[in-house]
Amino acid sequence: MIRHKMIRSILLITVITLASGLYAGCSFTIISFRAPPDPPCPIESLLLDVSLFPGEGWDETGSRTERGAPSRLGIERIGTSFSTPTKGGANQDIYRFWDSRGARKGYKELVNSWFSPQAGYSEWATPPDIANLSTGTNQAQLACSVYLSGQVEWCQYIAQYEPYVIKLSADMLALSHEDFIGLVREIDRRATSCLG
Repeated sequence: MIRHKMIRSILLITVITLASGLYAGCSFTIISFRAPPDPPCPIESLLLDVSLFPGEGWDETGSRTERGAPSRLGIERIGTSFSTPTKGGANQDIYRFWDSRGARKGYKELVNSWFSPQAGYSEWATPPDIANLSTGTNQAQLACSVYLSGQVEWCQYIAQYEPYVIKLSADMLALSHEDFIGLVREIDRRATSCLG
């Protein structure tokens, strides 16, 4: 009997505490998960295809899957790579974020990582013949570096297009700056068309 009264007292105290907490303006948070927004276009449509690379001997060697984009950022990612038998290759990575604000943060993180100084390479710099490239991006960076021991130039283009961050990188053994700019313009055309 005493035990029964004790349990009833504990329950009553618990109910009064909860009720007074609600009355005093406290609230309970309900966690809900939203589905990500629909993409402006399928992310695959932003990938380049091998026919856009100049000259003969280019093959697509990448996976066209999320494994092809090495950084684990965003809500969706995809990447692929292209190569020649003897003259190097190129990589393209695409990351979709929840919104432009998330992409802005992701862009900064990726630029800091991808354009960081590396031992054995020259400083990143934009060659004068491609410095005035005009694109429809929110923000972009295009620069090249030289692997000093082999004197091989490596160029990268990283751009934010609304919720997307797109990277194109290539060693310049089989590409000229003009070729690289042609690929950048195609990325820009596809991204701006996607965003309408």
